[in-house]
Amino acid sequence: GNDGDKSQEVYAGISLSVLLNPSFTWYSDFDEGSGEWLEFGISHDFDLKAFTLSCYSTLGYTDGQWGADSGFANLDSGISIPIPLGSHVTVEPFISYSQVLEENRDLLDDELYGGFNFAIAF
Repeated sequence: GNDGDKSQEVYAGISLSVLLNPSFTWYSDFDEGSGEWLEFGISHDFDLKAFTLSCYSTLGYTDGQWGADSGFANLDSGISIPIPLGSHVTVEPFISYSQVLEENRDLLDDELYGGFNFAIAF
C-alpha cells in the first residue's frame, strides 16, 4: 500500500544569490508515490550584530504525488540562527510552521516543528 515509507525519488534544485535568494527544487517519485513535487522558495538573512537571523518560506506544489489532485499543497515558513563552531562547522537551530493549503487538507496537517541543521564545509 501507499504507506509512504517505501518509495524512491530523484530531485534537482537551483538557487540564486540575488535579492530574496529565490530557489526551485523538483522532486520526482518513481515508486509508490508516483508523481512530482515542486518547491519554490525565498530567504533572507538579517545581520543583527550579535547574530544572523535567517528567514525563509517555501511553497509546495504537488502534481499527482501520492494520488493527490494537482495544486499548491503547503506553505512552510521559518527562522533559523546559524552559529559557527570554528572555521568549518556550523550548527543552525530552526523553527518552522507548515500550513496546508485547502485543496490538500485530506492528505496533510498543519505542523509546527523545529530542530538543528549541522554543516561541515572545507
